[in-house]
Amino acid sequence: MAVAATGVILMLGAYAVGVWQGRQQSSDGPVVSGDRREGTEPEVPGRANQRVASPNPPADVQNLLAADNGGHLLLAPRDAWKVTIDGKEDAYDSVQVGEEAVYGFDRGRAATFNAFGILIPGTGRNPKELELLAGNESPAGVFRTITTFHPQNTKVFPTGGWQQVSFPPVTAKYLKVKLRSNHQDTVWIHPYEFRLMGRVEPD
Repeated sequence: MAVAATGVILMLGAYAVGVWQGRQQSSDGPVVSGDRREGTEPEVPGRANQRVASPNPPADVQNLLAADNGGHLLLAPRDAWKVTIDGKEDAYDSVQVGEEAVYGFDRGRAATFNAFGILIPGTGRNPKELELLAGNESPAGVFRTITTFHPQNTKVFPTGGWQQVSFPPVTAKYLKVKLRSNHQDTVWIHPYEFRLMGRVEPD
């Protein structure tokens, strides 16, 4: 009986130690891979300010250009620009180098945003340089440059083809996208989906 009792005590002691160690490990934070904690954005090679899209953005951050979130096209030289926010990731159309389009947000409100993404499903007539501008006067008013974006002419598989540029937060009523150049020797560019990550400001 004494031997059995001793065995039970030892088993309970080992179990208690195991539980304590498990709690200590869980209090150290999320599991990390290399130098990156879970939820941060790995950089796209070759571009210091460009990152792949985060799979888990904060709950109050949304794609401001999506029709379901109130995003809409305000000014563009041709209907082909509608393809950039139609929600169809397999659809593209033809626009020209040098063209630009202006987008608005839900119910004409201002929004705060800090990341712009473009879907590039593979090598082709993709934008080589885009200029992003913000404005508050009107769709045809004065705009100021936010940043320039240089997507790679290839598919980034970990993000499903999305490439993203981040910048300090900007608050504005309008976003202008200007296509400055493309990756092939032609005036035509085949854009797919655009997205702008941020929050709509209260009325």
